Amino acid sequence: MIKKRYVILLGFCIFLLSSPSILFVTSASPALLSINTQTEIPGYSISNWVNNFLPPWISNPATPGNALLNILPTVSITSPLANDTVAGIIVITGTANDSDGQVYQVEVSIDRGPWITATGTTTWTYQWDTTDEINGIHRISARSNDGTNYSNVAYIEVTVDNTLQNTPPIINITYPSEGDTVNNVTTVMGSAHDIDNDPLNITLKIDQGDWEPVATLAAPPYISWSYHWNTSLASNGEHTITVQAHDGHNYTQASITVTVTNLNPHINVPPVVDITRPLDGTFVSGTVIITGTASDIDGMIQKIEIRINDGSWITAVGTETWNYTWDTRVHPDNASTVSARSYDGSNYSNSHTITLTIDNTPPTTIPTLSGTEGNNNWWTSTITITLTGTDNTSGIKDTYYKLDTTDWETYTTPITLPDEGVHLLIYYSHDIAGNRETNHSRALKIDKTNPLTNYTLTPNSPNGDNDWYTRSVTITFIRNDSISWTNTTWYRINNGTWENYTNPVFLQDDGRHMVEYYSIDNAGNQEIIHLAEVKIDTTPPTIQITKPNTQKLYIFDREIIRLPFQTRILGKITLEVFVSDQTSGIQKVQYIIDYGTRIDITTAPFSYIYDESSLVRHRHVITAKAVDKAGNTNNAGEQTIWIFNI
Repeated sequence: MIKKRYVILLGFCIFLLSSPSILFVTSASPALLSINTQTEIPGYSISNWVNNFLPPWISNPATPGNALLNILPTVSITSPLANDTVAGIIVITGTANDSDGQVYQVEVSIDRGPWITATGTTTWTYQWDTTDEINGIHRISARSNDGTNYSNVAYIEVTVDNTLQNTPPIINITYPSEGDTVNNVTTVMGSAHDIDNDPLNITLKIDQGDWEPVATLAAPPYISWSYHWNTSLASNGEHTITVQAHDGHNYTQASITVTVTNLNPHINVPPVVDITRPLDGTFVSGTVIITGTASDIDGMIQKIEIRINDGSWITAVGTETWNYTWDTRVHPDNASTVSARSYDGSNYSNSHTITLTIDNTPPTTIPTLSGTEGNNNWWTSTITITLTGTDNTSGIKDTYYKLDTTDWETYTTPITLPDEGVHLLIYYSHDIAGNRETNHSRALKIDKTNPLTNYTLTPNSPNGDNDWYTRSVTITFIRNDSISWTNTTWYRINNGTWENYTNPVFLQDDGRHMVEYYSIDNAGNQEIIHLAEVKIDTTPPTIQITKPNTQKLYIFDREIIRLPFQTRILGKITLEVFVSDQTSGIQKVQYIIDYGTRIDITTAPFSYIYDESSLVRHRHVITAKAVDKAGNTNNAGEQTIWIFNI
């Protein structure tokens, strides 16, 4: 409420500044109170500022006698359309109306510049040379005046682009022909075409009169146009009809000369009517606003009626400019005719009929994926996505898509998606009629990387020699796949049967264990087969002294006879053992003499020639110890021998 009061107060203050004098009238007495205000500020006119930029109810206050009676006029711009691209010299057209009087003038402003009077009133034109402007967005504003008040300002923005190469349009008059005689109301007809497929603005004039708007036509192909000329308003004799086509860049004109011969100029002339929007042959959907114009050269338009297909005539809103709201959803998707006629109180005009195709069915978009499909809806390669939109009535206008959190993009060529991970594709299409498909989405999962499997052993390192374990070993596989995750791990031992890994593998048997293993992820990627060797030897070697034997006599290393007492040796003796190890193999044999001297033999047959002098001490104790390559040991039994050696 406080904000509203400030707005009213601000408007009143501006009103005081904008008027050289103000009249106040009291309800009790018609006496007038005059207040003078300062209307000029050095270097600028306040009244001009107010008139140019404030709403009409502030910038053009009405006098006390009619302040509550006059209704603001209206104005609209019919061509070009908002956001159009224009170039060269264009003709701006529009309409204006005043429900309680008549339109006095229409003014046009470019980019909030000076207001310039247009040609015409209820239908008006203004020729704008865009070559004087900078390429870019410009504002076209229009306002009408009924002699008392200005209308609200109507405006559109267009893009000026004079860099385009353009071919002038083609226009001709097909009826009447050069030199024909015409009378009463003559329908001037012709066709127009633009090779650049630009919309065409058609205008016509008689002799040196004003240019009158005929139609704004979409191109291609060749499009017909017509203009109702009341020849009773012209003198009998020769007259020149000139028609002009403007494609937003260039003008093309065509002219013919005809002879007017009117015998009874006082006959009532039927009115005429035109449908300006939608254009003939276009697609429509949902609720459509049908607009048009009507005129009567010798009277006033009483009403406009609309008919859909063969239905009843229904009164539209407005007369000289009119509209009708049509809900196309009550009709099937198909071609429908829309007819309009005007009535002047005596005669109906000829019907103006256009054909529109109803399309209220949204399009359908189907994604097609190409690449290498994996398992579980995963892809194991880059994906190429093709979006195909279908619409059986108006056809596809455009298709949009976005991936993950990126911005929406217009689909033009197949989409390449190389990145691994889970992606979300969202897409939809528009058809030419304006129907929008609801958003569709699809999850896209890409995993191009094989899983990686490692292992750990318990104990984590061999407790024996030469990478041998002398105890049981547990092998645990460690799987790694950060995208689709590991699905299964397979292993086998010594070319056995492949088994699915679920728990740590326990190895306890002696021997060399060749463990092969690999993993497969959820996308179906399989890593190469890896090989690990685990060596286990828990069994000590076997050893026995075979020479010298017990209770034997040896002379110079030769066994002579059996003795009833401990072994006697004369001269040297070769110590020999029987030794074996079925798993890791013998690493060495160690001979131990008298619990002290140790001799290591590392090569088979692991014998040792004992040739030590024994003149003083003759009795010796010998033994041998076997050591396998895993570090397991075993001792042979002791032997007591007597050696006599110089």
